[in-house]
Amino acid sequence: MEIIIIMNIKRFIVFSLLGAMLGSSPVGAGEFRMHSGADACLFPCETPYPLTVTGRFGESYLEGQVDLMIPLGGVSSSGVAPFSLLSYNRNDYGAETLSLGLGARWINYDLNSVLGFRIHGDLHETAAGNQYSQLGLGFDLFHGSGFDIHANYNFALDSGTRRSYRTSSQSSSTSEFDRVTGQRTDVYDPYAQGHQILQDCLHYDSIDTVNQTTTTNISRFFQEFERGREGGDIRMVFDVAKHTPRIFAGKGGKQIVPQDNCHVPKLRGMVGGYYYDSHYGDSFAGVMAGMNAHLAPGLTVGVEYYADEELYGENWLGTVGVSVPVQHIFNPREFGRNLFKSPTDCSSNDYLASRMYAGAPRLTRPILEQSGPIEDVSQQIVDVTVSEQVVGSREVLTSTETAVIQDDVVFVNNGAAVGNGIAGQTGLGIGDGTAENPGFTIQEGANLVASELGGSGTVYVQESGNVYAETVEVGTLSNGSNPNANASTVSEIHFTSSFKGIEGKEGRVFGGDTERVQVEGGFDLRNDLGNEVLNTASVTGFHVTGGIANAPPGGFSNYGILSGNVANFTANCNIVESATRGIVYNNWTGSAGTVDIFDNIVDNTFRESIRIESQGIGTEIQAAVYDNAVSNNGVFGIIFDTMDGASVVDGIVNNNIIENTGKIGLYFLTRDGNSSMSFNEVNGNQFINQGGDGVYMLTFGDSSLQVAEFSGNTFDNILESGFEIQRDNTATVEVSNITDNTFTNITDAAFSAVYYGTAGGNTTLTNISNNTFDTVGNGIQIWNEADGQNVVVADVTGNTVDNLTVFLDPSTLATSSGPDTFYGNAFGLFAGAGISGSGSSSITATNVSDNTFGSAAPLVRGTSGSASANHGFRIIEDGVTSAITLSGNGNTVTFDAAPGVDTGATTLSTGSVSGSFEANGTTTTFATDPYRQN
Repeated sequence: MEIIIIMNIKRFIVFSLLGAMLGSSPVGAGEFRMHSGADACLFPCETPYPLTVTGRFGESYLEGQVDLMIPLGGVSSSGVAPFSLLSYNRNDYGAETLSLGLGARWINYDLNSVLGFRIHGDLHETAAGNQYSQLGLGFDLFHGSGFDIHANYNFALDSGTRRSYRTSSQSSSTSEFDRVTGQRTDVYDPYAQGHQILQDCLHYDSIDTVNQTTTTNISRFFQEFERGREGGDIRMVFDVAKHTPRIFAGKGGKQIVPQDNCHVPKLRGMVGGYYYDSHYGDSFAGVMAGMNAHLAPGLTVGVEYYADEELYGENWLGTVGVSVPVQHIFNPREFGRNLFKSPTDCSSNDYLASRMYAGAPRLTRPILEQSGPIEDVSQQIVDVTVSEQVVGSREVLTSTETAVIQDDVVFVNNGAAVGNGIAGQTGLGIGDGTAENPGFTIQEGANLVASELGGSGTVYVQESGNVYAETVEVGTLSNGSNPNANASTVSEIHFTSSFKGIEGKEGRVFGGDTERVQVEGGFDLRNDLGNEVLNTASVTGFHVTGGIANAPPGGFSNYGILSGNVANFTANCNIVESATRGIVYNNWTGSAGTVDIFDNIVDNTFRESIRIESQGIGTEIQAAVYDNAVSNNGVFGIIFDTMDGASVVDGIVNNNIIENTGKIGLYFLTRDGNSSMSFNEVNGNQFINQGGDGVYMLTFGDSSLQVAEFSGNTFDNILESGFEIQRDNTATVEVSNITDNTFTNITDAAFSAVYYGTAGGNTTLTNISNNTFDTVGNGIQIWNEADGQNVVVADVTGNTVDNLTVFLDPSTLATSSGPDTFYGNAFGLFAGAGISGSGSSSITATNVSDNTFGSAAPLVRGTSGSASANHGFRIIEDGVTSAITLSGNGNTVTFDAAPGVDTGATTLSTGSVSGSFEANGTTTTFATDPYRQN
């Protein structure tokens, strides 16, 4: 084992210098005469005041200690010698001690003894980094016989804190109960069985065990301490050979170690006991013993035993000591002499004199005790709360369930079996509509809904790779077009293909992810008036080509999907192509109905792609048409048609793509008989390549049309007008929030509101803002051609009208009693009144502000065909008694030959233009005198 001796050099030098300053002449300087006797020189060359280095080691312990005895003034004539002791100790745990002691010894040859007393001041630093002080007292008795007694007692002066921390505890009186905090369900893929779609589920409850209590939370502050123990030891040291019983003698009765031989090893034994108290726990006491061999001058080895492991962490320790005589260091007159040379010859030394500065054995290293946690009650924090605590959680299987996703299903499959429970089928009329024995045709499935499910259910059609070549007929038609008697008893039917599937629990889908079921024919879902048995119908996920064979009375043949007089109808996610009309809904029953047509693709229809039609007083349709793509239709893309007192309410037409239409993309038609339409939104639609108008609103008679929001639509490549409103007779039109639309490549007007007909009715347009008109014939065209008619336009703001095209008006002035057509005026905003024998119409345009009107083309108009100058903005008042009122500011007008606004006061009439208009920083105030522009 390697012995490591660690010294604090700085501290040792300081205390050594202190001892040198206090020291004086050594023993034998004349004050006291050594005594020689028969027992002199028990050990050769035991020189006074040595420097001793000692190491102690065990299996798990290692320490090093340095001791230095420093005389203070030498031995007096009375035999008293004062001295100081300097010690330094460090162990391998990092604890270290620096000790300074003072003492005196008295030699008495009559008593054959040396008596001594000591006092020690110790400074300890523990392995935990704490420092504490200790005061020690000592007594030494050296007897000439080689028998020594040493006693020590230590007083701990202070203590150090090892660590501080807080703990929290709770005490409470509780009532415990279980609470269901959630449910979890393990679900599996749906499967078909009988007329049902099933899904196996395992249901679990998450249960918390709750402690509901009034709880006292206590935060406690603790400290742990360590300190030196108070206590001491007493030991007896003796020469083993001298006091060995005769049984250890050699041959002839001689002792093994002769006592007068100074040149053989000497053995010293030690026995004793110790006691140390405790402030924090139990005190301990025990015995100690040891053996020490002086192998050579200044070299000792030994072994020590301590009954209590707490002293060193183990019972047995080995020791090694090296002593160096340094007496000449403290006498300048002798400083150059050999340090190891004795003051006298060995033969003249006596044992007692050599003990005057001999080492005093004591436990210099810190003998520590460490406390457990000690609470500082003054820093205790108590918080009393009423709380609820979860003390345990578990999950319990509560039930094993086969969930019924749908229990009114007739299965149809004209091909092989599939993996979700639907069997294959090969023949017509042999199936009962169960998953194990499905129907063969869609019509057969509809009939089985009547015969097997009581007239209400879902026909689930499996895509098998085979075409379903049939027209599916459900309803109560009296014209004989429906050959199935059972079909007349169906009240609710849903046709769903495996392309769409049926949603189960947690996102699992029965079917789905197949191709659309292809139907060469169509769906004919109609009731006779007065016999509306079929109340609800839907068609989802089919690919329909050709159309139904039986046409409605007076209508066209080959409709793709037709719903007639059905109260609730839905067409979703279908493809309809190569039919006369794509998806058609009509209701003539005089009662309410709803229709939802969304996410369909309708292509290549001879007339319209989607048609919603209502007729008759009390017929009220709530319609939603959105997210459809319609293209390549011969006449209309989407049309709404009401007549004879019928109405459409809460309509929505959003996000449809209407492309390559023969005439009108989106057509709103209200006929006389007090019919009406009311739409909440017409937003986000795209109109591309229209053969006529993009959006066309036409009202007749006493009908009405209202649109709350027309926003975010785009128009591109429109042959006639982008968005045109025409009103006739006493009809009324109200369109609000015409905002954020984009019109490009429009041959006629981008936005046009026109009235012509007899007196009565009104047109009200509100908030035409933030629209963009680029490369159009006319930008915003508002005109009125009838007596007694009113057009009110409010808040035309923030629009951009640019790149107006050349337009030639080929017409001539009409007769004096007829209207003068105002087609083709290339104005950014064209506001004018028609003329008649007693023209009295009016246009009011308020807050025409912050617009940009520019890039106008030359106008060619009138009987002579002469061209007028460019005008970005022009007002034309052409009536007899008609009136135009205009107000606005902050506008920009470019390409205007005349400054500001040209009102064209060539020929006066009795009409009037009034108000003021600010453009390009110049405000024009109109007089009450009329103006006429040729």
